[in-house]
Amino acid sequence: MNMSDKKRQILKFIFKVGIDLKTLVYILEYDVNKIKAWFTNVHDNSLNEALLKQLTNFFKITEDQILLEKYNCKNLRFIYFGKKFDTEPPEKYKEYSYSKTRTSAHILKYLSLTRGQHFSDDLIQSFNISPTFFDSLDNEINLVFFIELLEKVKPLISQKEYNQLGCLLFLGIKNSTLGKEFASKNNYYSCYNTLIKNLNLFDNNFIYNTQLTPEKLIFQARLNNENIEPLNIDNQRLSNITFYRKTLLEWIPYLSELAPLQSKINKCITQGDSYTEYEFELPKAHSLFLL
Repeated sequence: MNMSDKKRQILKFIFKVGIDLKTLVYILEYDVNKIKAWFTNVHDNSLNEALLKQLTNFFKITEDQILLEKYNCKNLRFIYFGKKFDTEPPEKYKEYSYSKTRTSAHILKYLSLTRGQHFSDDLIQSFNISPTFFDSLDNEINLVFFIELLEKVKPLISQKEYNQLGCLLFLGIKNSTLGKEFASKNNYYSCYNTLIKNLNLFDNNFIYNTQLTPEKLIFQARLNNENIEPLNIDNQRLSNITFYRKTLLEWIPYLSELAPLQSKINKCITQGDSYTEYEFELPKAHSLFLL
């Protein structure tokens, strides 16, 4: 393997694992500008061997594993971020944690796909949380985190992207047991019925009341004050969640290969109502493959 190919494999390893510049400076004990120059100059191979040696020592793997991509990226990320963070989120996001990470993992996945793994990792690290915390969709975190995540993401992406975050749920759960259950449904009624039966897998911050018939879905979300009142969340800070949930509910059928729907909001807690109500007209099934 020539030096250029070797550098390409080292860079790929660094980006896939999510190793930041500060860590590279630490493990190499080189000047930061020297490392930056190696990154930015495609013809600069001066650090190839030193980096390869230090990365194998740091992660306890062989050079061949890095160069031939014979490594488990998920395990290496766990090792890397485990050296930097506790396994649990800070108390601010841990107390009264009634949300599952499946409610936000797809947002991070989207950011890593469109902006790169470093972008997504840096965002989560700004909360002092390990990015690997979101590897499991059943980990618990509180509503304050999700509100702050939406607030932090909003200025970083376009308004169009932000408005569509809720429709990206499939990125997080498509290959999970729940995702496969959705995939087995072939009409809107059974698709939304699957959602209703599994609402507890998403969060317990709200009390949900649903009315489902083959023609219509009424979906009501009322704050579970017993669970979130101690967090002192202002109703206006819930506006992002209100419209995020609208998009998410409209795109749930996508998990069953059905066309997404449109809904209307009849009541809203941000307007002084005691709950938010979404209403859907359910058409006959339309496969995405026929669109």
